[in-house]
This record gives sequence, structure tokens and C-alpha cells, in this order.
Amino acid sequence: LTFSNKFCICSAVPSGNGNLGRIIPPVNYYLQDLLYINTLLIANWYNHPKANGVIGSLPQEWIDKIPKFKRPEAIKELYKSWGEAISKFREELYQSLKADSDMEQTLLTAMQKADILPNMTSLRINEKLDTGSYGTVYFINNPMGDKYVIKIFHKKALPSNSHNNHIESNRACFWQKQLGKKTNRPRFFFADMKNGYMVTQYIDDKTPLPKKNLSPKYLGLVAKDEETDFSILYGHNKINGYSVDYGGLKVQSYILANNKTARYIYKKITKAPKNLRLKLFEDIFEHKNVPRYNDRLAGLTTGVKMLPKKHRGKWFKVLAKNADSEIKKVLASNLSILPDDKTKGECFKILAQGADNELKIVLVDSLYCFSERAIEDYFKLLENGANKELKKKLVDKLSLLPQEKLAEWHFKLHVSQD
Repeated sequence: LTFSNKFCICSAVPSGNGNLGRIIPPVNYYLQDLLYINTLLIANWYNHPKANGVIGSLPQEWIDKIPKFKRPEAIKELYKSWGEAISKFREELYQSLKADSDMEQTLLTAMQKADILPNMTSLRINEKLDTGSYGTVYFINNPMGDKYVIKIFHKKALPSNSHNNHIESNRACFWQKQLGKKTNRPRFFFADMKNGYMVTQYIDDKTPLPKKNLSPKYLGLVAKDEETDFSILYGHNKINGYSVDYGGLKVQSYILANNKTARYIYKKITKAPKNLRLKLFEDIFEHKNVPRYNDRLAGLTTGVKMLPKKHRGKWFKVLAKNADSEIKKVLASNLSILPDDKTKGECFKILAQGADNELKIVLVDSLYCFSERAIEDYFKLLENGANKELKKKLVDKLSLLPQEKLAEWHFKLHVSQD
């Protein structure tokens, strides 16, 4: 569900039976628009003709127990019953002493009706494993012996760029689709975007160690709410080598998040021995008669920081002169990787020359790279032909100017806005 080039935070278009639909990778969006985006997101889910709010699918061992002739309708009904039960539980949690037992009974009945659990069995979901700012995680204790957890979000949608049921479900779907099910994050099964919960694999000290330890940086993500050292098995949001919470994964590079070829190139450069990276970089750039060459350039753009410092300026300029507007935005946000002020200034001017307002807005956030004495020249480059949004961004950066220039620029920008 994409609302514009800026806003794309939903992870999948659901199919009618709840199976995972089309994955849409996470991209950057502006924090000031979060409430607006959440409103749009919820409206689109409710209005989509095939939407039941669910992404992902039931665990295969559950599906196998449902007779094939009744499977589509049974799964649909189970999602409906679970969603209603969990929404009711959230509303009654602090008002009724039996809210948890009512929820358990409804979930159990739904699983029995689908033939996942036999009659005369029990289901317990009252063991809290952890509670955070956005949700509470419960252990699903069932007689089949399979181990799952359910995270029930405190509210169906809270504004955040790395937490809440929309964002965390997105990250879980995206991670699993791109990297597989046997990684250092719990397997994701399904989530209900309307009713605010998600079901994942239960991890404890008896779970076999991860087969693959994979860094979120290769997906353009950064982990902000967990222990990230692979050699440490236990720590914040980490159990037996698994990063157990999908919250806190933030988009760091929208190019890598959206572009599989760029991810491949970036990973190839990163994994190469340091003394071979420059040669590899040059070879990839020179081979222009290959499919998806622009996507390969995007990967090189993210890989400039992996080159020896003395070569970064040269290749930054080469890419800036060959790149499209989206790649130039990536370069504009990475001026800080350049080795000195002179090189940063030269590259800034290359990017600013003929830049549209969208690119200039990204360049505004790189003004901090320059000394107070030089910064006015860069203000002038950006202010020329600026629209209202860009001028507002420049106003926010006025404190970077020398004291004696503040009044002049404040007047100039505010008068031109008027």
C-alpha cells in the first residue's frame, strides 16, 4: 500500500485467506507525518476488498491438521475469532479479572473448531514473558508441544518509526522473505494489522543456536533496541543468540531496503578483503553492459564508505556525475564519509549544481559537515530557487551560520516564504 514516493510503510497486501501477499520493503518517511500515515494505512486496510488485516500464515503444523475441504473457510474464521478476542482482551484487560481466561477460551474454541486442537484440551496464554512500551509478549502453552509467542500491542497503532504492530510486522515479513526462516531472528508466522498482535517462534535456552547470524545492515536496516554483538548470546532483547524483538529495526538506507541488486553489490564489497575492495569497486563500475547497471551503481553508492579514505572522494564525484536523482540523494546523505572539508565541499557543489528541491532538502541535513566560516556559501547554493518546504528546512539550520549572519538570513528566508 504505497501512498507516495515518500511514504511506504505497509509490508504486504493480504490475500483473502490470510496468506502472505506482496511484500513492500520499508522505506524512509518523515516523522512529522506519522499520525497522518497511520490514519491512511488503517483506512486502506479496512477498505481493501480482500483485506482481513492478516499478513503471514498459520504455522504449517496447524494448517496440516485442518481437513483440506474446510481449510480456506476454517482459516478465515480462525483469524476472525482471534482478532475479535484479542481486541476485546485489550479493552477489558484492566477492567475484568477474567479477561485473560475469556481470551484463552475464545482462541481455544477457534482452534478446536478448525480441528487444530482436539476437544477436551486446554490452551494457556497467561504467562507474560516480557512487557515493553509498545506491547506484551505471552507464551502460548498448548498440548501439541509446539512453542509460540504472541505479542499483543498495547494499542492497535502508535506513531513510531521502529515500533508498533504495522512497523514490526513489516520488518518481520521483510526480514523473513529476504533472508529466510532459519536466521538469528525468531521465525515469523502471522500478524493481524487491524487487531494489533503478531505470532512468532518461542526462543529459550533450549532452542538450537541460529544457523545463520545475519546483520540487518545488508537490508538497509539498523538495530537500535538490542544487543548486536554476535558473540554475545544473551543481552538486551537477545536470547541464546537470537534477536527476539522485531521492534527497533529502523531504515538506514532506503536504497538497500528497496533494491535487491544494490544489496548484492553492497554485500559483495563489504565481504571482500580490504585490500581488494577498490579493484572490485572499479570492475563493477566499468562493466556497464550488464543487466540492471543502474541498480549496481546504487550498490556502489552505498559501498563508497568501504573504500580506503584517500579513494572515497574520487569515486564519490564519479558516481555523483553518473547517478540518477535517487542515487544522488544517497550520496547527499553520506557526505560525512569523505576525508576532509575540501573534498566534502567539492562534492556538495557537484550535487547542488542543478539539483531539484527534493535533493536540496537532503543536502540541508549535510550542512553540519562544514565549518561556520564556509557554510554561508552552501546556504546560497541551496536557497537559490528554493521552494517553501526547502526554505523551512534552511530556517531550521540557521544556527549553523555565524552569529553576525543570522538576522540577514532569517529575514531573507522568512520574507521569501511570505
